[in-house]
Amino acid sequence: MRKSDRAHVANAGQLTQPSPLRTPFDRHGRRVSVFAGILAALAALCGNQQRANADAKLILAQPVQLVNVGGNPTWVGVGTGPFTKMYPNGIDASGNVAVQMPGKPAPDTSLTQGRIPMTAVGKTLEFGSIGAAQGSIIKNSTGGVVNAITISTQGTDGTGAANTIDPNSGDGSDFPATIAGNTITFTAANGKQLNNNQYIWMMIPQGPQPGMPGAKIYKGGVTTPPPAAPPPPKKDTGMLPATGNNTGTASVQYDSSTQTLSFNPGNTNFVDYFDGTTANVNGPSENSIGSQIQLGDMQILGPSSDVPGAYDLSDSGVALVQDGQTILQAELTNDLLIPDPSNPDYAEVQGSLTFLEEGESLGSQYVDEYFGDSSASDVFFYTNILSATDNLTLDGQAYGNVSISSVAPVPEPGSLGLLAPALLMLIRRNRSTASRIG
Repeated sequence: MRKSDRAHVANAGQLTQPSPLRTPFDRHGRRVSVFAGILAALAALCGNQQRANADAKLILAQPVQLVNVGGNPTWVGVGTGPFTKMYPNGIDASGNVAVQMPGKPAPDTSLTQGRIPMTAVGKTLEFGSIGAAQGSIIKNSTGGVVNAITISTQGTDGTGAANTIDPNSGDGSDFPATIAGNTITFTAANGKQLNNNQYIWMMIPQGPQPGMPGAKIYKGGVTTPPPAAPPPPKKDTGMLPATGNNTGTASVQYDSSTQTLSFNPGNTNFVDYFDGTTANVNGPSENSIGSQIQLGDMQILGPSSDVPGAYDLSDSGVALVQDGQTILQAELTNDLLIPDPSNPDYAEVQGSLTFLEEGESLGSQYVDEYFGDSSASDVFFYTNILSATDNLTLDGQAYGNVSISSVAPVPEPGSLGLLAPALLMLIRRNRSTASRIG
């Protein structure tokens, strides 16, 4: 569905699909202070309560929906909870509301978007958080019903104190929360489960993302009811939208003593859109070109039990950072290194973006399509790593092309969802530059 279609208002007053979330700037083009926004939000929620210690993480959640308010699409809370307390009249999603007025929706000043993909189901994964002042609108893209969301803290803060859950954390009527130690679990009330393509708002304090210093301080996962029968495989949809670096200059360093891959993927130089068009420079509707691609290290764990000839890699993370601002970040799981059967010098490093993918478009059509139209995404790095390291026996540096490509979700088990047409398509696409990579 195109963005113009998503602005259509249904008979019930709700929008059939959300319009893209707006950027964290005020009407004068000034970036809104995230720190000031967080203080204002916490003050509105907690009143005169004493602020929690720096290591106590205030984690809030409430289902939301997009409805028409005064002619503008507006995020409003479902049931009762912290979102409704902070924003009793909702948050405008159209960008037409620039100033808070009594009894009117709040302007969108720092609201990120995110999703829970099918690859997050049944797993417990580390993840980062942008920590947007107004929180994040997260879409259930699992293809099923989400019964519960569990988030735990780990590690210590700057003073050495253990990161914990603030006792003021919670939800409301539809997803009541329980706290046990350093874990908070949001469990749907009877009949209030989060259906596929429905939304939940969450506010999670900032935590290290891929490429940022410091260990991950959050881990979490979602649970869904077991399906009656596994769904049939879905046909590949063209792997759009996509972005990456196809100049052959993205590099990967291999340390044979630790069997670790370290990446320097460079900057994006292309974006492929759903309509088949490609952008190579920024313009009125795109500003993600040139963003830095950040990939976390991956360690070779051993031969894959699912994919003959491939190697399992440790979980990692990916982020796109433009001018110091993270516009897309996610954890990577199901990571594999798969030799190219038609070229023994080359292999594909790939992984699935998963659990609480998050980003803000800042005017990027690619990011809007990523969260609005696609349902799952993978990272692909086609490289001459095998020839550069004598089949992973020596230290070496290799080069190649990297892309973040959206794909139709495929049932598990494990890594098999990344293979077949997806891998072969990427190998064909990248092979044309293989000669100049080497």
